[in-house]
Amino acid sequence: MPSDDAVAEIARRFVLNLRSAIGDRSIREVARVTGVDRASIAAVLNGLSWPDIVTLAKLEIGLGISLWPGHADGPN
Repeated sequence: MPSDDAVAEIARRFVLNLRSAIGDRSIREVARVTGVDRASIAAVLNGLSWPDIVTLAKLEIGLGISLWPGHADGPN
């Protein structure tokens, strides 16, 4: 469900993009191709933590897709 909070909405959309990019692959497989620890991937998917820029870059490079959703509509 979309959030009225612009930051929370970006985080929500990032996780949706990551889930979509993972598809039917296991977290173990994604960890192998991205170089990101399985526990870190699981924590992000479960909303327990957010990736730093290095982790974000590794996920995007390893999965071959841009995951960051950009700016949510909202006040500047």
